[in-house]
Amino acid sequence: SRDLERLTTRAAMWKKNDYLRSAPFRNSYECTGTFNHGHDHDHDQSEEFGIDFVRQALGVHIVNTFVDKDRLAYTIYIVDVESKKEWYAPIRYFVDFEELRSATVRLNRAVEKLPFPTSSWLFGIGQDEASLSFHIKDARIKQLEEFIRGLCNLVYTENVDNATCEIALFVQAFLGCDSLERDENIFDSQVSVPLTMVHLHIAGVNKAVDILKESIQLYTYRLFLMPTFKTLIVRFIGDIKRRAS
Repeated sequence: SRDLERLTTRAAMWKKNDYLRSAPFRNSYECTGTFNHGHDHDHDQSEEFGIDFVRQALGVHIVNTFVDKDRLAYTIYIVDVESKKEWYAPIRYFVDFEELRSATVRLNRAVEKLPFPTSSWLFGIGQDEASLSFHIKDARIKQLEEFIRGLCNLVYTENVDNATCEIALFVQAFLGCDSLERDENIFDSQVSVPLTMVHLHIAGVNKAVDILKESIQLYTYRLFLMPTFKTLIVRFIGDIKRRAS
């Protein structure tokens, strides 16, 4: 489909996805001409804006809320397909989400279209967050979750420019990806152990398996960015929740 072509073209911008520019992948799009043209344009952008620092596939889920004085605190769980790391973001409050939205909407007006709860809808006169009904809290969590996911996916859905890359920096800092990068740097700086030929063979096989697994996971992530799949998933989750209630 056109959506999948567009997402694959964008994914080819990351240097680690060079395989998407190889003949088997390129030839499948040559009949329409969209892949090569789109790739040449996007590749130039990736060189100019340094897109490789952007995480390709972040799974974000607000797993819990709790009351901190008179405010609701949000526990955010993140899965990064590329690094295979999972972690909890720093505890965030509604005002943190508002500040993130304010900072990013100035960079790209498309942020205005992402779901986001309004303070006037959430709070009545003299009402604090802790006293909100379960229905309102649950609705807010869904919107905030969709907002963060939408920001993470702007690199696929919007033009890649300085503003998009700056938004990625804001979001990744908000989610605590900077601590992940520090851990990776510490791991990379460790002294390697001498390997025998057997070890090298096993390591090569394992590396190939890891690359294939990651490629499939990234492809699956992009599939679920397509509107059709997103609609099906929303319906599926809604049906499961209704049956459980």
